[in-house]
Amino acid sequence: MSFRTPTLAQTDAGASEEMWETIGLFCHATAPFNYLGLPALSVPAGFDPGGLPVSFQLVGPPFAEALLLRAAYAYEEATSWQSVLPAAIARSG
Repeated sequence: MSFRTPTLAQTDAGASEEMWETIGLFCHATAPFNYLGLPALSVPAGFDPGGLPVSFQLVGPPFAEALLLRAAYAYEEATSWQSVLPAAIARSG
């Protein structure tokens, strides 16, 4: 599954029903792993055309936290996304 980063308005606690739909989409991507007790983590993977960060999620079998951390570390060693600032932050800094 792929989801775009929501705007602040889409996740504002005082927002409309759209907020609950947005939160539901993200829970849909994480709730099964939480329920099953499977380790999962997100890894920075670049930016979308609008400059918002994107990532991918790794999920492992029970008690495989070390495996996931090694996989994420290997990806980060092979790329540099984790050290690249979003364009908006880079311009303001």
